[in-house]
Amino acid sequence: MFNEESLEAGEGHRFLDEVLCRVQDELFDIGSELATPPEFFQAGMYQVGDDEIKRLEKLIDQCQEISSRSIVHLAGRRARRRLSASIAYSLPRAEREILRLSRAEEINPRVIKYINRLSDLFFVLSRWIAKQTGQTEYLWQRGLQQKPRKGEISGTVI
Repeated sequence: MFNEESLEAGEGHRFLDEVLCRVQDELFDIGSELATPPEFFQAGMYQVGDDEIKRLEKLIDQCQEISSRSIVHLAGRRARRRLSASIAYSLPRAEREILRLSRAEEINPRVIKYINRLSDLFFVLSRWIAKQTGQTEYLWQRGLQQKPRKGEISGTVI
């Protein structure tokens, strides 16, 4: 369990734990699917389907209902930090590796879509956690200055 120390604290903690446990189970199945060459695939073996992707999209919508759509820095408590690390490092790396594999052999295209939606889910889950626990969210502020486009000087075209 991901949230075992807090399960007694309420329904939100149980919801988060159920979501993360199911995602981990599905990721194990996806690993098995990716490790099985198409010619060895047998009836009854797990494959990512549209139902799994739709379920992720439904969870995204459910979690977004209580979060604003602003871009935020994902920091804070342990669960949020872990989701943030997955969003920033693990999932993009997994997506790149799966794309690389897809160039070498045939894979189920829904795997890439699932991983992409999983990244979205982790983002909104992190925001959901912040809302549930009353954590401050720090909104993104543009840090770089916009460079003038070729042929522009201070926003005017020459």
